[in-house]
Amino acid sequence: RRGGRASSDPSVPSRLLTYQWRLLQAPVQSAAIDSPASPNPSVSPLAPGRYRMALQVSNGVLASPTSVVTILLQGSQNAPLADVQLLGAPAKGGPAVRKIGDLAGPLSVEAGSRVTLDATGSTDQDAADRAHLTYTWSQVSGPFPILLPASASVSFLAEIEGT
Repeated sequence: RRGGRASSDPSVPSRLLTYQWRLLQAPVQSAAIDSPASPNPSVSPLAPGRYRMALQVSNGVLASPTSVVTILLQGSQNAPLADVQLLGAPAKGGPAVRKIGDLAGPLSVEAGSRVTLDATGSTDQDAADRAHLTYTWSQVSGPFPILLPASASVSFLAEIEGT
């Protein structure tokens, strides 16, 4: 992480220094520095590409020469892998835990069964992206159970038998 915190002036305490960041180049037009007077600002929104930022530090009397930093933000190279399992709602005579990807066709459950779809085993090959996985569930047919779209696992009661 780069920032201006290492800036110094031997004649004044560091708490008296002021910082002024400017965004010179960004891959998205809407990018902006969130706290331009902070020694360690952030930029948002972030997108892969080249960012050029200028920093000038002042002690209240004199200002430093402008320092320019270039940051190349690389984007994710791999799509995440969804790993969904059906927990605790076996079809007639079936196992209690099944990987959805292993199924050849529609999944059948008995009426009155609690159906839990669990995607907590999903992953991303890019280590930096693993902590940022998000989940979106949607139902494309059948009766209308309530799905919590932002959760890694969802449950609902299968009110009628079917697929």
